[in-house]
Amino acid sequence: MPKKIAPHELFDFLIKECGLRSDASLAKALDVTPPSVSRMRNGKGKVTAEIILRIHKTTGLSVESIEAMLGEQKEG
Repeated sequence: MPKKIAPHELFDFLIKECGLRSDASLAKALDVTPPSVSRMRNGKGKVTAEIILRIHKTTGLSVESIEAMLGEQKEG
């Protein structure tokens, strides 16, 4: 089972794995606004099921592994 991580760690991982340069480029890849990524990164917003699906479609990571990484951080 993967180690549970905070949303900011997930976003750092995604930026690195996808060869992106910033939260803005991650937001563009996930087709969300940069402020949305910022809110989730800073714990002011939850990583929703929709965001998890967008991460899955963008990276190929399984939904189950993304959910396992986030643990209780996600919002249904």
